[in-house]
Amino acid sequence: MRFFASLSAASPAGYSLLAQTAFLSGHVDVLRTKAAILSTVLKGKREVECRAMGQRFVPAIESLLRPEALRCLEWHRSEGHRLVLLTASLLPCVEPWAEKTGFHTVIATLPEIKSGILTGRRQ
Repeated sequence: MRFFASLSAASPAGYSLLAQTAFLSGHVDVLRTKAAILSTVLKGKREVECRAMGQRFVPAIESLLRPEALRCLEWHRSEGHRLVLLTASLLPCVEPWAEKTGFHTVIATLPEIKSGILTGRRQ
């Protein structure tokens, strides 16, 4: 985890993408990864800063999606279906993409926030 922590200063969005890649490859446990992101990258950040990081993360999310998944999503949208994103990802990381993509509801992991500052823990 120290390796991940050293990356956070340079690029929080890149850190998050690296952490997800490590998890997907089976090298990192998801709960430990999420805890590391919260405690090293997001702890002490203002809520608005986290949202800005999420905005910068939008292209990374889009690059991970398969074209057939996007076509399926577009079909549901064109049919007038209610779009709900259910993810274990942190809300500040996925909410900007979900809004851009047209999801009606997002259910995600919520970081604990006190007085507008992230505590480094989950709710």
